[in-house]
Amino acid sequence: MNTDLLIHEGQSEEERHILVEALSQAGDRKVAKVMSQSVGLSRHAATGRAEANAAHVRLLVFNHMGPLPTDNTLTRAIFTRDLDAIRPPASWKLGRDGMVIGLPAATKTIELSMVH
Repeated sequence: MNTDLLIHEGQSEEERHILVEALSQAGDRKVAKVMSQSVGLSRHAATGRAEANAAHVRLLVFNHMGPLPTDNTLTRAIFTRDLDAIRPPASWKLGRDGMVIGLPAATKTIELSMVH
């Protein structure tokens, strides 16, 4: 199957491990334990990548990033580490608040823009 676009939840196993360690060091052992047991969450990103590759998806957009620490350049860098080895850089994007994705009829164009 050839698919133009897949929008998929993005969860980062590495980010989750970092968050569990930080929570433990900060003394919040209860939340750290809950996060350490949330292994099922981490499969979202890997599943999205595998589905996108199997379906020959032209553009994979990750949304609902998590686990949800502050969304900034560092957390996005952690999430995207090694992603280029799995999918070509032009074939994925990280969703952002205000992102608009257009799929004009009768074209193969995918238009990305931001609403401010």
